[in-house]
Amino acid sequence: MFHSTKFSILPPVVKNLLIINLLVFLATIVLRDSRIIDLNHILAWHGAGSAYPFQIWQPITYMFMHGDFYHIFFNMFGIWMFGTQLENVWGSKRFLNFYLLTGLGAGCIHFLLFDGSLIGASGAFYGLLFGFGIMFPNAILMLIFPPIPIKAKYFVIIMGI
Repeated sequence: MFHSTKFSILPPVVKNLLIINLLVFLATIVLRDSRIIDLNHILAWHGAGSAYPFQIWQPITYMFMHGDFYHIFFNMFGIWMFGTQLENVWGSKRFLNFYLLTGLGAGCIHFLLFDGSLIGASGAFYGLLFGFGIMFPNAILMLIFPPIPIKAKYFVIIMGI
């Protein structure tokens, strides 16, 4: 019997991650610039060396905070580029679990090595990149500067370093 799989260029979890990150980023700017509240104090993950207290939600909410346009742009581009492939293969539930666990793991590793506060989806992005490299090691990626084709397994190693 023929079984068809549906491939989506913007699967639901990736789409929702992009939307939530963008909305939180815009809210952070608007609320900070209007001097209403700085969401970084509430949503960033604060370690022992931070001036702000740790709150139980921060290990999740820090993944939706970003420092500037380039930070959010490259994280979201990476989540779309690699997360789309993984969500299409794994399904939404498994993909979301992987994304959140790698983000939590990256945050824990960060605080083993550093102190202070943490924001951004970079840890979860690197988790997706690693997952992509494991699932599709021989996929050819095209570097932009310089334009060189490279296998995913080598790209993951280079990015990890």
